[in-house]
Amino acid sequence: MNHWKILFAAGCWLIAACSWAQQDPTYTQYLNNPFTINPAYAGINNRFNANIQYRSQWSAVEGHPETFNFNSHISLVNNKLGVGLMIIQDKIGENTTTEISTAYSYKIKLKGDQVFSFGMQMGMMRFTNNNDNLNLQPNDPYFVPYNVNRFNTGTGVMLKSDRYLIGISIPR
Repeated sequence: MNHWKILFAAGCWLIAACSWAQQDPTYTQYLNNPFTINPAYAGINNRFNANIQYRSQWSAVEGHPETFNFNSHISLVNNKLGVGLMIIQDKIGENTTTEISTAYSYKIKLKGDQVFSFGMQMGMMRFTNNNDNLNLQPNDPYFVPYNVNRFNTGTGVMLKSDRYLIGISIPR
C-alpha cells in the first residue's frame, strides 16, 4: 500500500515539473458580460451592446493583478448575424497579456422565444514581460525577457430564451 503513495507522489512531481501554465484574465461576474467568454453571444440581444470593465485585485500588494476589458457587439442582417470586438489587457506582476479579437455569430430562431447561436472569434494575443523591477541574480536563465505574438481562435454555442441562457465555449 505504501508503494502506491510513493508512486502517486512521484507522478504528481513529474507532472508539475513538466507542466506549463497560462493565466487567463479573470472576471467575477460572467453573467453580466457573457461575450468575454463566448463568441456566440455576439448580437444575441438584437441591440448594440458596449461594456467597459476594470478589475484590480489585492491593490495593496506590489504587482497585483489588473484587468481592463472593452468589448462591443451588434446584431446585423435582420438579427441573423452578430459581430463584435474585444480588447483585453491583463497585468500580473511583470507579465502583461494584451488581446484584440473580433467575433462573428450566426443566429437561428427556434420555436417560441428561443434562439440558437453559434460563433467564432479570431484575433491576436501579445505576451510581454518587464523584468526591470525584479531583484534577480545576473543572467538568471528562468527570467528571460520576451515579447511574443500569437494568433488566437475560439468558438462557442448558445441557446437563449426569456427564461434561460445556456452556452458552452472554448475561448482560446
